[in-house]
Amino acid sequence: MPTLRSFRNSQTFAPDRNWSFWRSFTVWLMLVVAVAVGYQDRLYSTSIDFAAHGTLVSELMSSWSLPEADASLAEMASYPRVAHQIASIAGHFTGSAIQGMQQTAIISLFLLWSMVGVGFSGLTRNRFIAAIATLTGIIAIGHLQFGIEFFGSELIASYFFAQLVAQALGMAILVFAIRKEWTAPDSIWPITLIAICVPLLASVHLLAALELLGTLAILILLHGLQSGPKRWTRRILTSSSVFVISLALLAANPDFLSMVRISTNNGGILLRHVTSIQDAVVLAIVAAFVSCCMLYQWWRKRSEPRTYLELLHKYFGAFGLATAGLCLTQIIVFRLFSLGSEYACLKYVIALQSQLAISAALLAALCIRESSAARTRWPTSASIAASLFAVATCACIFSGPVAFHTEALVSAELEARQFERSQSAPAAGKYNFAMGIDGVPAIGNYFISHGILGSPSFGISMDVLYARIPKLSEQVNQILTSKGSIPWDIPACRRGRAGEMVVVDGACAYGNFHALKCKDTIEFSSQGALDRGSSGFSIPSPEGRWSEGPEATLTCEQGNPASAVAYFYTAGLVTDSHTQRMAISVNDTPSQTIEYTTQTPAHTIAIPLPADNSSQLTFRFAFPDAISPAELGMSTDDRKLAVFMYRLRFE
Repeated sequence: MPTLRSFRNSQTFAPDRNWSFWRSFTVWLMLVVAVAVGYQDRLYSTSIDFAAHGTLVSELMSSWSLPEADASLAEMASYPRVAHQIASIAGHFTGSAIQGMQQTAIISLFLLWSMVGVGFSGLTRNRFIAAIATLTGIIAIGHLQFGIEFFGSELIASYFFAQLVAQALGMAILVFAIRKEWTAPDSIWPITLIAICVPLLASVHLLAALELLGTLAILILLHGLQSGPKRWTRRILTSSSVFVISLALLAANPDFLSMVRISTNNGGILLRHVTSIQDAVVLAIVAAFVSCCMLYQWWRKRSEPRTYLELLHKYFGAFGLATAGLCLTQIIVFRLFSLGSEYACLKYVIALQSQLAISAALLAALCIRESSAARTRWPTSASIAASLFAVATCACIFSGPVAFHTEALVSAELEARQFERSQSAPAAGKYNFAMGIDGVPAIGNYFISHGILGSPSFGISMDVLYARIPKLSEQVNQILTSKGSIPWDIPACRRGRAGEMVVVDGACAYGNFHALKCKDTIEFSSQGALDRGSSGFSIPSPEGRWSEGPEATLTCEQGNPASAVAYFYTAGLVTDSHTQRMAISVNDTPSQTIEYTTQTPAHTIAIPLPADNSSQLTFRFAFPDAISPAELGMSTDDRKLAVFMYRLRFE
């Protein structure tokens, strides 16, 4: 086999190389701190995954070792914890699990893309510029203009925290292996490095570990095939034994089985262009074809001295082919044997789209013809350029609309944590909750209630998650809320303070919530009685509420004299390509159907009320065309919405 040229310049003195490394590392460190500080207050997801990961980080801040079975953590009790342990260490410095998790996620994203840039930095100058400029352009235009998800989109809409951390570590391992093969081309150490890291990476997230394992299998095959017939048997046996050991260690890792069990959950994942299994199949086939072309580009020059670009073709081609193969395998297993879930199949999409972007950048580098004068390398400047590329990529990924800013949530978290430490445990079956905190969305109240105050992960806490007044009032002990928060802050029910928040007695607060009356006007922007008397509606806005889901109900008590007609003031979520229907019935009367279009997006609906002397009226709504704004391309909101309710007036 021809000897590869070493990336290192033999005429460069060691002190110069050391100074070059530390200068590049210092720039990298300064930039990663700037990015982490600049973006840590921005959160791009209100997914329940955010609260679930945050709760595990919060628990690890209190106790490094958690019991295997913890009802409050649900499935997160057996979730791989390395990413969360890293975040809990970061959280110890500020006392905030949210900040620890945010900093870990942002640094992971920066590490991932800077390692791609470092991988490119071994290219000659013109090819490096072509590759890095092309990749920057693809990410900027693809993500900003067309909404294509690249690495980092794990934090947008769906909060795949551990998956992003694992992808970053996996990319770092891959790039280290590339650099090792460049300096020692006939060595088994690059393969050994990947093999050692695969079972370790599974304790961060299984998806990245499987991608690396598939890459290892392809590299082992290529490692054996590139040798002569006399060496082939010995080399393939040696490298195969490395693979078998790595696979055995992966299977023996308890986190492997935990993630396999979790993969059966069919959760929510928001993708702009790949929205079905069929779309994922097409994407995987395209990625596999492109990856095979890259591997061929490396293979066809096996009798010539290889360049660094061809080495990148080998490794990134192997990574892309492995990821595409795993995606197709997951789909086949799901379709034929009902193992896994559609959710698990679609989680490969971000990696596949990122791989295609990297492949396009390497193709651009291949198109650059270089004269001998252009074959100079600039490792220090290229490493700094790689860090600047990571900054630009983070700016592109985080340029979308912010779901909410975390400053108020972090402040409330710190105050709630101090409150929890100072209080004795509530009576059995009772829990403390955070509700209606200023500047904190429903997911933030849920995180504080569950992750800090110890409320159960499901049941009554789901009412907090959806900003509803919990129906099981007997489980509410004390409520942490902001001063003046409606309907929670009742001055007569205050029992102290928790920093800037007030502590309200739950039983007292519920005693002040009166039943919803069928008279005058009910504003859907209000809280309190409306929450207790309704279901299937979103959290209130200053104008009203959206229906959320396929059905909703509203129950109120008849007054004396009883009303004869109810008027609903409504508007539908419609576009040129999507209309809405709403069916309404009162008690047992036949339903009335209303259609919303772009020509008639708003309706005032008159509903005759039954004259049967009923003490209650129950309005039942059905929304067969409910759809998320994300599916309509309007925003990243993945709630199933249909009709916006402004007010209900009785006559």
